Amino acid sequence: MVEFYKECKNAGIKPVIGMTVAVEGVIHSGNDYEVILLAETTSGYQNLLKISSAIKTRNEKEVLPLKWLNSYKEGLIILSPGKNGEIEQLLLEGKEEFADEVARYYTELVGAEYFYLTLQKEHSTLAKLIQNFAETRNLPITVTKDVRYILPRDVQAKEVLAAIRDNTTVDWESLELVGSAYFASEAEMEALYTTDFERKALFESGKIAARCQVEIKMNQHLLPRFPLQAGERATDALAKVAVQGLKERGLDGQSDYEERLSYELRIINDMGFADYFLIVWDVMKYAREHDILTGPGRGSAAGSLVSYVLKITDVDPIQYNLLFERFLNPERVTMPDIDLDFPDNKRDEVIAYVVKKYGEQHVAQIGTFGTLAAKAAIRDTARTFGLNSVQLAEWAKLIPNSLGITLEKALKENPRLEKHIHFSKENEMIWEVACSIEGLPRHISTHAAGIVISDEALVDQVPLQQGSQEALLTQYAMGDLEEIGLLKMDFLGLRNLSLLDRVLRSVNYHRNLNLTLQDIPLNDEKTLQLFKRGDTTGVFQFESDGIRRVLRNLVPTSFEDIVAVDALYRPGPMEQIDTFIARKHGKEQIVYPHRDLKPILEVTYGVIVYQEQIMQVASTMAGFSLGEADLLRRAVSKKKADVLNEQREKFVSGALKKGYQETSANEVYDLIVRFANYGFNRSHAAAYSKIAFQLAFLKAHFPAEFMAALLSSVFGNDAKISQYVTEAKKYGINMLPPSINQSHYYFQVEGASQIRYSFRVIRKVPNKFVLALIEERKKAPFKDFFDFCERIPQKTLTPAILEALIYAGCFDEFGKTRATLIGSIQAVLQFSSLLGNDERGMNLFTADDDFFQTMKPRYKEAEEFPEKEKLALEKEYTGQYVSAHPVTRYQEKLKKIRCYATRKCFK
Repeated sequence: MVEFYKECKNAGIKPVIGMTVAVEGVIHSGNDYEVILLAETTSGYQNLLKISSAIKTRNEKEVLPLKWLNSYKEGLIILSPGKNGEIEQLLLEGKEEFADEVARYYTELVGAEYFYLTLQKEHSTLAKLIQNFAETRNLPITVTKDVRYILPRDVQAKEVLAAIRDNTTVDWESLELVGSAYFASEAEMEALYTTDFERKALFESGKIAARCQVEIKMNQHLLPRFPLQAGERATDALAKVAVQGLKERGLDGQSDYEERLSYELRIINDMGFADYFLIVWDVMKYAREHDILTGPGRGSAAGSLVSYVLKITDVDPIQYNLLFERFLNPERVTMPDIDLDFPDNKRDEVIAYVVKKYGEQHVAQIGTFGTLAAKAAIRDTARTFGLNSVQLAEWAKLIPNSLGITLEKALKENPRLEKHIHFSKENEMIWEVACSIEGLPRHISTHAAGIVISDEALVDQVPLQQGSQEALLTQYAMGDLEEIGLLKMDFLGLRNLSLLDRVLRSVNYHRNLNLTLQDIPLNDEKTLQLFKRGDTTGVFQFESDGIRRVLRNLVPTSFEDIVAVDALYRPGPMEQIDTFIARKHGKEQIVYPHRDLKPILEVTYGVIVYQEQIMQVASTMAGFSLGEADLLRRAVSKKKADVLNEQREKFVSGALKKGYQETSANEVYDLIVRFANYGFNRSHAAAYSKIAFQLAFLKAHFPAEFMAALLSSVFGNDAKISQYVTEAKKYGINMLPPSINQSHYYFQVEGASQIRYSFRVIRKVPNKFVLALIEERKKAPFKDFFDFCERIPQKTLTPAILEALIYAGCFDEFGKTRATLIGSIQAVLQFSSLLGNDERGMNLFTADDDFFQTMKPRYKEAEEFPEKEKLALEKEYTGQYVSAHPVTRYQEKLKKIRCYATRKCFK
């Protein structure tokens, strides 16, 4: 809607905003009929937002009760819509007196000037009835057209989209070539309505459009307010918690920190963002108080000392030379953007707190629209045409997998595609329809991170709908919300924070420690050795083969080197990696564009790696304020010739005033232009490298706990589990097989260097069953296979589950072969059935009954499966070879012939 409004304004077209809604019937309240609601005024637009929200949040049938329409009628013009309206239906049924009653109801509801009948020539019989009804009762009437698509040929796309939505097929040969529900031109409408009555009705439509004067305000500052005591100001409250935070960080009394804090607070207050910082501080405080791990920061917010002392971020911006102006620029007022990281399994808890604190009407998650991309448009269209899976695959493989591919690009890139299109009339129609629907919204879902908070009720600015969790969901997408001026915050669920949290808890539990993330030194030698080896499997941002090669070549000797690698290993900056490494190891001379820039570029061996360095260079050489330097960085990154020339003139002029040579100034400016697109946000790199270093520290010092948590993070991915099991064995960790008495929901550490397989890796064993099994085991360990079957509720115990547990080796500890246990399944299930075991663990007999003892089944003894079959079944049910590996028997022979892993041959 916001995009539509802006496009109309930009094109000099008046936007008329309205919606067609289903309302309950006046005569038959059990039926529903359509009405068209047009916003005459801005308050009418706001009432449309409320109506849309009410329908989407309070009513499963999505039908508007008449009493709600009465509540939200101000500023609205109501049109009876055509054949789907109640009046029209009653006239077609010959019930004119009832139609009269409905017309009276709407006229009295909004007033005679705000309710119109509509004339549509597409339905000639109905048009005559409507004209007669309006003339005999002197009711206002206007002309409308039922528009469902833009062009007549788009009728095919409409039918296909409906089939995609309903998961049905269409008969492509009988699809209409052109439809009548298209957007007609002014000339067409004038040619269609020719009588005096019709011309008057047509003219009325222009008068209605002229009456519609809606303004959607853009770029408002709809910032939320932090709840304070009466008379307390947000600026004072922020200063108070910031000064207290500085003390808690142990930085009070240091002039550079106190001066920086004072400067930042002044800028934040002048820009009106004190409430925002208090809100974020409060959210992070809640997380800490409820034992929810939080990330050290994300993006440019880590450059703020206020964020650091409020414990929103955990990277000291002065120690790491991070710039506040990269985050909030006093010379360019923009909304602050602090993204918060939480463990992915705790994010919903934090959102629930925010909803509870600020109210359901003031907080919403952001809706996002999934669109039909090139492959999806082709595949879905072809499916509605009835093509089988082989034919669908044939279409799909002709569309390249490259990022951002469109059907138009695909046709240019793949000559075979054009041949396939013209192979048949059906294919030509599939292609034409797919091109029509490509890029259209397919569904609405919840944005992965974004939420909005507003001081006023959100429904005054944006329509809402029911969400999937605690919060409501916006009907507008993120871009529209930002255009309006609502404050977006990102609460991100980070898997690696969940991993970090799980490892830390495991270490403290098994080692009887009280280790915190703050205890992890960023100069730990054992951790740096791990980075030097590129032994970073499972380490956030450093897992890929490419970045591990960079680490091995660089041989990092400090946390600064880790930060630099994180920033460099990205498209663009990658070009500088070889230079960076060569200079670090003295194989290439370190050169600075000017000697005065050495303090800025020394940390990266003379290479510009960070955006902040570009800003510092502009400040040092050309006398730019850091705010001006940030504007320069943004401007030159766009590579527009006029902007580049303008900024060059300003830069060189400033440099000359500071006594630099014009030649030097131009050379440095050229360097800035070259690196503007390459420089990475140092604040972000430092913060995320801290997570990486913390994970690497835990891996280096507590490998068993780390690997157990890492394995637990990839359930369902056999390849990853296999990779991590191999990694664990490299650390001398013994992988213990699944055990009915020892395994848990997650992989668990046993002793100093052993990890027990989880129940969750076993296929065909539901999670609920696992949880019930563990709960029962708390009462007492299972004595044997029969004891297990007797104690587990009969209704949940199936042959398939027992087979899965047996083949995985869960009962091996009882000393019976897996073949014996498989052969005993039927007998034990029959026995459990006889006992009448139910979900409460009740049965008809006790263990010391003589009858019970005589009835108890015996094992059906059998020799173990052949080793090859046993291992194959093990892998089938767990995804891994657990007890042994098929090549184990050949290990001695392999040693004698000096066989090596393939990867070693290429080193």
